[in-house]
This record gives sequence, structure tokens and C-alpha cells, in this order.
Amino acid sequence: MLECYFDDSGTHDGAPALVWGGIVGTSEQITDLSETWRALLRRPLPGKPPLRQFHLAQCAISEGEFAHYTPAERDAVRFEFRQIMANAGVEGVGFAVSRRDWDDLIQGAAREYFGSAEEVSMGGCIRFGLEHAAARDEDRVSLTFDIGRRTPELQAQTERVLANYEGPAQLDRIDFLPVIEMPPLQAADTIATESYWYACDWLQDARAAFRPHFRNLMENINAARFMMDRDEIQQNLGRFNLGLMPKLP
Repeated sequence: MLECYFDDSGTHDGAPALVWGGIVGTSEQITDLSETWRALLRRPLPGKPPLRQFHLAQCAISEGEFAHYTPAERDAVRFEFRQIMANAGVEGVGFAVSRRDWDDLIQGAAREYFGSAEEVSMGGCIRFGLEHAAARDEDRVSLTFDIGRRTPELQAQTERVLANYEGPAQLDRIDFLPVIEMPPLQAADTIATESYWYACDWLQDARAAFRPHFRNLMENINAARFMMDRDEIQQNLGRFNLGLMPKLP
């Protein structure tokens, strides 16, 4: 079975981009990642107390459980958690939407059709997971999301997927679970957060390079990146206005 885990970033007010991203892997890969991740949480670095979870944003700015980490220690622990993903062999995906452009352009009937930037981003991850399962000839697939973002709109979106999905792989379940209890969701947080930071940089300058930690991550796992900027949003809006978009179920 292919298991897919996704977390969000950029859902706070004023965020220029909105991202859902995460990891996909076989049940064996996810089990391996989870066991190794929990072991590192118990002993993150010599002399450091156990961590309840690995939260990348807090680690990067020395907050929460990382308040007493030096910059070198924070770099080191970020590397160790990235290596777990690489060694497990999971793949990553990040789906970013220019939130400001989406809210500016997608209004009225188009908004009713496409939904919010978050629904589009989450939907991109859902499609990636289901299409990836089909491409890999997996018999079954499951999707798991951060329970902290289980809004009525996203819940309704997952229910539509369950009701209308007709793929070759059996869709076992779509869950919303706590990140703190699920190492794969903590790994998804790393993908989503790094993707968000890069999307913010890219929206300011399309020539922006990966930040060092993100570059190292991309060099060590297979990952797909999707970015909907103003031009692509306008193209989708144009197709909608011409009646070229498929009917919704």
C-alpha cells in the first residue's frame, strides 16, 4: 500500500503563499521512517532532552523545544531528521499557490467552482497521491492530513474524493490526525514548511535559489514541486470563463 501524509504551511493571515506538502511511501518505508524518527525524538543530540515532536519552524527560529539549541545544534538536528526521510526512501511533494493572487483573481462563480487557495493546494496533493499510486501499480492507497486544518471546507473536499474516486488503486481511507502523534506528518511538516519558504522567495524573485537546507533535502529525496503563480491562475480563470473546465461532480 502507498501511504501519503500531508501538512500545511502559510495558512496564517497575511501569508503570500499557501502550501500543502508531504511525503508518500510504501507501508514498509513509512514504518521504517516512523521507528527511526521516534528514536531520534528520544535522543535528538548528545546532552539534549527528548523532543515531543520535530517542528521545523520552531527549530529554525529557536522557539519552543528548541529555545536552548545553538544555531549549530539546530542545523545538526535538522540534518538528522532530513536524513531519516532520505534513508527511508520516501518521496516528497509540495503544492504552493500564490495566495494573494488567488484571492485577488478568483471571485464569484469562479470561487464557487475552484474553492479557496487552500482547497486547490490540498487537492493538488490528493491528486499527486492517487496518481502516484496508479503509476506505481499499488493495490491500495491512503491519505492522511493534519487534523489542525480539518475545516468544514476541507472535510467536504475529502468526502467528495471518497464519493467520486474511481482509480485503479483502492482508496482505503482519508484521515485527519494529530501531527504530534505521527512522525510521517512531522516529516510532511518539513516538506511543507521548506516549500513555503521557497515559494515566498520565488514570488519575490523567480530566480531565487533554494535555501541551503532545502537544497540538501531536494538532493537526497525524489520530490515534485508545483507552484501556481498569477500567470497560471489567470490561465485557469480564462479557461473557466470560456466554459472549458470540466463539470464538477
